[in-house]
Amino acid sequence: IASLIVFSRFVLIKTAPPLYRMKRFIEKTGEGNLNITLDWLTIDEFKETAEELNSMVSTLRERFAVIKKIGQDVIEGSRAIGYVSDRPGFASEKCSLLLDDLNDLKKGLNSLRGLQ
Repeated sequence: IASLIVFSRFVLIKTAPPLYRMKRFIEKTGEGNLNITLDWLTIDEFKETAEELNSMVSTLRERFAVIKKIGQDVIEGSRAIGYVSDRPGFASEKCSLLLDDLNDLKKGLNSLRGLQ
């Protein structure tokens, strides 16, 4: 029984800190901080999980950057339509470009839903 207690204590001491670090990483990511990485100093059973979490956050960061760019294009396109409202042909072209940007934005948002 004593050896079981010693072994259990050893396992707890080895696993608790990495699990706590992963928990904090997930909390910060959930709060919207996508500029973090989960660094692992030793090679152990948690390293693969840490690498997968980092990969997930990197993918989210890239997708949000694309969506942000498309959102900026939509804003610029809507402003351009206001500036050219007295030229119907040109305004129609701008509306078409804006619609394309909105469709791209929709695709980007749908790709984030696919991560759930």
